[in-house]
Amino acid sequence: MPLSRRCIATLLLCTSVLAATPLAVARTWTDRSGKFTLEAELVTVKEGGAYLEDAKGSVRKIPFDKLCEADLQYLASLPKYRAELAGVLKDNVAPAAGEGVKFTAIESNVELGSVRQFRSPSWGYDGLVFSPDGGCLVTLGSDNVTVFRINTSQSAVYKIARAAGRPKSLAITPDGKKVIVGTDEGDMLVWGFARGKLTPERSFKIADDDIESIAISPDGQRGLSTHYGGAASLWDIETGKVLGTYHDFRFTSASAATFSRRGGQGLVTDGELVALVDTKSHELLQVMKLGIAGTALSTAMSNDGRRVAAAGGRVIGVCETQTGKSLPQMATNEIQWSAAFSPSGKRLVTGGSGVVSVWDVEQGQRAQELKMSDSGYVKYVAASPDGRHIAAIGSPIGQLVEVFRLPLE
Repeated sequence: MPLSRRCIATLLLCTSVLAATPLAVARTWTDRSGKFTLEAELVTVKEGGAYLEDAKGSVRKIPFDKLCEADLQYLASLPKYRAELAGVLKDNVAPAAGEGVKFTAIESNVELGSVRQFRSPSWGYDGLVFSPDGGCLVTLGSDNVTVFRINTSQSAVYKIARAAGRPKSLAITPDGKKVIVGTDEGDMLVWGFARGKLTPERSFKIADDDIESIAISPDGQRGLSTHYGGAASLWDIETGKVLGTYHDFRFTSASAATFSRRGGQGLVTDGELVALVDTKSHELLQVMKLGIAGTALSTAMSNDGRRVAAAGGRVIGVCETQTGKSLPQMATNEIQWSAAFSPSGKRLVTGGSGVVSVWDVEQGQRAQELKMSDSGYVKYVAASPDGRHIAAIGSPIGQLVEVFRLPLE
């Protein structure tokens, strides 16, 4: 049955809490003449111009007097840049013919697709998550954590002591200040994360078996994890104390956890069931059976916990947790080994054999297919905080991390 009325009401009242500012959403910029456009992300506004980054990572300064009125209005609508635009709108005079900004005329989709690649010189990567500001990717290796700076393509590797066990899962706190790694021995390793660098802080034990997935509450105080033995745990990040343990699931690598927008509830799924946990009373509030056929080989939950996806065989099913309603199933011609929702929950990203697929969840149709530069199944996918990029780990042993740029939703 669907979640209780009280739980539904609570979730409906939730509003988004963001501890870090995401990357600016890409938009189409137009010059004063209206003849040239550029799809780019806003980096900053200063010194009389807007700094824009295109899909290839090139940053250019566009003076205010070269931008069209609509673009200036957009910049003025952003509180942090309002002072920079003071007086610009009313004082701007249209330039003479032929003096427009030297944009390159482009089609809307030309700049989409692969924009970054990071390769391992030895063994491969096992986990993948974007930092809250979108500037870094953090991955797991067999005995390490690696941080990639996306804009500079630099990387740093941090070794994990053998006694700590093999890393299995990871998450970053919403404020971007801590990276938490779960191991195959049930330990949580907490690292400080500042300016793209990691510093070991502490560790504590949560369970006696593999930690398959980790979610962090919006306030950064609670963790929720799924374990290979079939249990889920709610725990305090600062003390490491286990606040509640919930049994009778079938958690494998196809499991996922998340929190509601305000963090009042935690949700976990094994692809067959989804359970709701109260983070204050630590009680298991309700368990709902998903209407998704077959054994799940990959699962995902939307950021707000309102949608659950499970891919089994060649069918992907999506269910709404508040109503129990199943959305249109998505048929594939191959097994999907990994899955992740976009921040809005409108897109689902899945990994097949050498291909990353982007699905329109509400229509139940594939919106885009992206070919990895290496062959082999795609075992991890992740969406950036702004929803404009996805990252994937491919090849038989996961030696490639590739970042793709997506069109606007």
